[in-house]
Amino acid sequence: MKLKAVTGCLFRVVMKIAVIGAGIVGITSAYALAQDGHEVSVFERNAAIAEEASFANAGLLAPSLLHPLSHTRWPGAGWLRYLQAEAALALRKNVSFNELRWLLGWQKNLSSDAFVARFKQTQQLAQYGVDCLHQLSLDAGIAPEQAQGQLALFSSAAGHAAVQAKLDLLKEIGVSLLTLDRSQAQRIEPALDSDYPVHAAVHFPHDEIANCRQFAHLLKDRALECGVKFHFAATLVALHAGAPVQLEFADQPERQSFDRVVLCTGTGGSQLVGLGSAKLPLTELQQYAVSVPIREALNAPRSAIFDYDRATTIGRLGARVRVSGGTELGRSTQKVQHQSTKQLFNTLQTSFPGAASYQNGAQIWKARIGFTPDGLPLVGPSASNGVWLNLGHGHNGWSMCCGTARLLTDMLAARSLALDPASLQPARFQI
Repeated sequence: MKLKAVTGCLFRVVMKIAVIGAGIVGITSAYALAQDGHEVSVFERNAAIAEEASFANAGLLAPSLLHPLSHTRWPGAGWLRYLQAEAALALRKNVSFNELRWLLGWQKNLSSDAFVARFKQTQQLAQYGVDCLHQLSLDAGIAPEQAQGQLALFSSAAGHAAVQAKLDLLKEIGVSLLTLDRSQAQRIEPALDSDYPVHAAVHFPHDEIANCRQFAHLLKDRALECGVKFHFAATLVALHAGAPVQLEFADQPERQSFDRVVLCTGTGGSQLVGLGSAKLPLTELQQYAVSVPIREALNAPRSAIFDYDRATTIGRLGARVRVSGGTELGRSTQKVQHQSTKQLFNTLQTSFPGAASYQNGAQIWKARIGFTPDGLPLVGPSASNGVWLNLGHGHNGWSMCCGTARLLTDMLAARSLALDPASLQPARFQI
């Protein structure tokens, strides 16, 4: 750790910082820290950045939080309905006790006031994250594939009514939305098949869809220009907290020392020596995505569509269409569940027939995503000296990542923060 002169007699503390994990959260964290003047090294166990949950996510930048897994269960929503219909969260046979305990915590209804307060915190963080992403894109000259707007489809009056309280609250806190009938929805997405079941729709004009992996690679180039060093195929086998923090990597005989270490590892942080698996309250959910080339642009979606009853997102990303959903709890030994991906293909075929070329370059992806019990990420210092966290973003990682990277950087510099960090602090779970 050293002091660096900024202007006149002002000095800034410059730290040597290791960021563990090069997904979208790790990349945005490394860039924000480097922009603040720190010496940053990124360590990634894969051979490239954004190879896991960031590789083929739905791409939604959605402060609307309409997807049920964007936050804990809405008060009054039936547990069985939430599990089977609203969230489309499948339980695998080998689900563990700890995973079931997470699910019970996720499903637990808070008092109405407590839930609304948490929901507002989640929404504010998602909006702050998207605002930070826009500013970063402008400052760094980054322009990934993207499209504006999200259209939520409801096949029944019951499904639409089930989210009315959420829609009312979103309006109250300033989220733009418009309830539409079938014909109005068709004007926004003219290629939507006329036989696709739509009772009502809700349009969020300020939601977006953007290519997360592409953004990560573009930002990596800017990070390199800022002096960030990247180390790939770097498997961390031990972490020794202290001053300094010492890291041990496989196939490297010597420990490496840093003033601070920031874990951006998703659920992988639970396995690091020095923290212990029981201390990080993260549960892994698995989700699938199918990406296919567009065959005929006029038959493809214009932006993002969320099918509420199937809990499936369909989105246009440049020359491809991506469908994501099929969320599962409980680790699977299979790389891909064919039934889950079959349903995704079926959703795309029935909603936008003729849009995609299924025989030419279809890509199937399975992501593992870390969720906390309350739906908010862990951002800030852990109980281990020198070890900081920025992980557990759950379904909202792409929306929140630039915001939590900015908050983390400001916390390390002891600056005033744009948002109250109390709800994000790891100490809320006694980490």
